[in-house]
This record gives sequence, C-alpha cells and structure tokens, in this order.
Amino acid sequence: MFRKIKTNKIDFIIVFFFIYIVLNILLIFNFDWLASIFIKDLGNLNQVKKFKNIGYILFSALFFFIFTYQALKIQSYSKISGLPNKRAFKRVLKEEINSAEKAGLKLALYFVNLDNFKSINDAYGYIYGDRLLGKVGMTLKEIFKENYKVFHISADEYVVLKNNVEFISEVVWTAESLKNLFNKFWQAGDNWHFLNATTGIVVYPDDGQKPDVLIRKVHTATHFAKTRKKGSYELYQNSMNEEMEENKRIEAQIKVALEKKQFLIFYQPQIDICDNSIIGAEALIRWPNGKGGFTPPSKFIPIAEMSGLINPIGDFVFESVCMTIKEWLDSGIKPVRISVNLSPRQFRDGDLLEDIKEVLKKTNISSQWLALEITEGALMEDTDCSITLLDNLKKMGIKVYLDDFGTGYSSLYYLKRFPIDVLKIDKSFIQGINTDPREDAIVKTIIALGHDLGIKVEAEGVENEEQLKYLKDNGCDYVQGFLISKPLPKEKFEKLLF
Repeated sequence: MFRKIKTNKIDFIIVFFFIYIVLNILLIFNFDWLASIFIKDLGNLNQVKKFKNIGYILFSALFFFIFTYQALKIQSYSKISGLPNKRAFKRVLKEEINSAEKAGLKLALYFVNLDNFKSINDAYGYIYGDRLLGKVGMTLKEIFKENYKVFHISADEYVVLKNNVEFISEVVWTAESLKNLFNKFWQAGDNWHFLNATTGIVVYPDDGQKPDVLIRKVHTATHFAKTRKKGSYELYQNSMNEEMEENKRIEAQIKVALEKKQFLIFYQPQIDICDNSIIGAEALIRWPNGKGGFTPPSKFIPIAEMSGLINPIGDFVFESVCMTIKEWLDSGIKPVRISVNLSPRQFRDGDLLEDIKEVLKKTNISSQWLALEITEGALMEDTDCSITLLDNLKKMGIKVYLDDFGTGYSSLYYLKRFPIDVLKIDKSFIQGINTDPREDAIVKTIIALGHDLGIKVEAEGVENEEQLKYLKDNGCDYVQGFLISKPLPKEKFEKLLF
C-alpha cells in the first residue's frame, strides 16, 4: 500500500517536471513570437522584450510555488482514502493541543485499528483491500463531523480527534459509537466482510500534554484492549504499563514452557444426553505453575494470541492429541472423537490444512477421531474463505464444532451456509436457564434452530441436575460440564473408555 502512495508521488513529480521543461523551452525559444501574437505595437513589443529575463524568473517562481504546494498537499493525504495522513495528523494534533490549552477544554484521541485486516488482503489482494479501507475512511468522515477530525495514518489504522470536550461522558459516547460502527458486516463489491476494530483512547491534558506522550499512551491503550478482547475499546490508565510489563514476562515464560514441553493436555468428557454414553471429549491445555496448581488459560491464552505464540501452542495441542489417540489405538482402547480448539489466528493460517495432513500422516491415525472447535468470531472475519476452509476440513473427515454459540455475531444466513456438525451453546446461557426466562428462551431457540438445520447441539458448562433435566426435556443432544466430569489428565480419562 505504501508502495502505491510513493509511486503516485513520483508520477506527479515526473509529469510536472516534464510540463515545466516543455513550457520553458517554448518560452525561451519562442518568446519573441509569443509576444508578437499579443502585442502588435512594435514600440511596446521592444519594451516587453527587455523584461524577458524578469518574466522568465517570475514564471519559474510561479511554477515552483505551485509544485511545492501540490507536493506538500500530496504528502499530507492518504491515496487510499483521501483522508489526512500521519504527517497531517501530527501537525494538527499540535494545533489542537494549543487550542484546547487556550480554551481550557479537553481533547480526546482515538486510535482505531482494524483487527486482522491482513486476512482480507491475503485472500483478495491489496487493490481490493484498499477499496474497503477507503470506504471505512469515508464512513468515519461522514459520521464524525462537527468537533471531530479523522485521519488515515497507515494501512488499517485511523485516528479520530475530538475537540471541545467538556465531560468524560462525551469521550465514552464517541467510543461506543465507534464500537457500534464496526463489529458488523461491510460490503466491498459483491462480498461482505465482518470488520472488527479495537480502539485505544487518551485524553488531553489528563493523560499527557505533549503530542509524543499522547501518541505513545494511545498505542499502549490499543495494545492493552487487544489483549483483553478484540473489537473493544480501552481508555488509557497508568496501571496499563505495569500490566504490559507483566504480559511481556508471561510471554517469555510461554516460550520457555513450549521449549521445555511444560504444557499438559486434559480431557473433558462429552456425553450423549439420552444414554449417558461418552461420545467425545474436549482437549484443554493446562500449564502447571510450579506450586501445585495451574496458570488460568484466561491469563496466558490472550497473550499467546497477541504475540503469535498461539500457533506453536496450537500445534503442540493438536499433535499431542493425535499422539494420544495413536497410543490408545495401539493399546487396543477404542478412542472417542477428541475436539481441539482452534484460535482465530490459527484458523487464518494459510498452512492449516497442510499442517493437519502432516500430523495425521506422522501419527498414522484416521481423521474420524478428530473435531475442531472454532468460534463465531473467527468464522465471520471472512465468510467466503471460512466456508471454503470448512468444506475442505469436512472432505478430510474432520468434524467442525461452532464454539461459544450465541456470544458472537453470526447471521442466520451464514450459519445456514457453514458446514457445521455441532453447535455448542455457551455456558453463560446455561447458567441461568432455570432462573432467567430470557436465557430459557435463547437456549430453546438455539436447540430448535440447530435441529432445523440438521446440526447437533451441545450444552457447555452443565453444573447441576436441574440444568441437565431441562436440556434433556428440550431435546439437547450432548452435554459437557462439571456435573458430568471435570477435565481429566490422559491417564484418568482413558480409564473411562474401557
């Protein structure tokens, strides 16, 4: 994308310089002829010829002024969206800070980063991606007008600057508006893409009074928001720096844990609700903390996702599961299907299918013993590519589970198109089915929807007999949760298979 902008600048310079040379040649060698066309009086013509050199200097100065103005203008705007770019943003930020200081008002700075936009560029190409980026920029400009300024500072990054801020509630209102603008489908040509955007926010003068300080802190807030949840926003807090340092420490520890193979795989049984038979298990990663317990996955998985370490972790889990299935088969134990969680980053990896084939070949097991659990968010980032990938997984004989169903942004149209085998109802809905009529209605609807589409339905997080009875009465197919069994190490789980 940056190559495209640079080329346009060079094209402008070459064309402008060519025009300048041509006009200079005409002026130098044909001045007398040109002057005679407009001035008929010989006396006046001779007077004009005396100012030939002065005219040439003025002509050159005019062209130099126009050239400089246009060159600076080009350098201050994005060729993708037409919005002011990073250079313009830094200049305007200084001006707005000075104005806010004189007026005694606050200034809010929003750093908007599109999540995983690279996958669209990879699938459709940069020209296509640029059109979508331009549409995003123009939409931001149309929505945020009075007291706002919008900038396109790099490929998938935008800045919204809000001036004349009196109350912090105004800052939050804009953040919510940005959040609602994204987390939905955007059209580009004949295709629809689900766009997420994570936003970091700083406020002048609360978070800093210098442009460089505000820019550094807004980047910190954005990165912090991504580790918490993509598609969200975070206002900068001083404690973020401490947490970021802690995240770096955990990231380093993850690398050590991978190298020394410290991670363990536990298995949580999934049962058929009609006859209580074990039909499968979910593979769950565990990280011993050296104190007799485990580091919660919620503490290290988001960091692994952000750093890219989730890919080697995912490879470790998948290969470990396949090796375990191989051991069971060799020992005469009939396995059950094991479902492995696939992170959004892994799902977008172009080598996913080849990596799976390689592990299956290495362990010499059938794909019938495997399922992949994928979240709604991962599927909706690029629906066309997701459908193709899921079709290929199905052709390989691998089952596909849609994990945490109900918490994401699926459309029923795409759910119909996705080749899904099992819908897993998120445990947040199961917890309140006996007390909250709304969650009761949601669970019944998901079960009915799944069956209408020919998809099996599984409930996660079943913890008591009342929940189990409710799910059985309403036709749920499979259940998983602490009522059935907590996650078990391999040695204990395999005893359930005899």
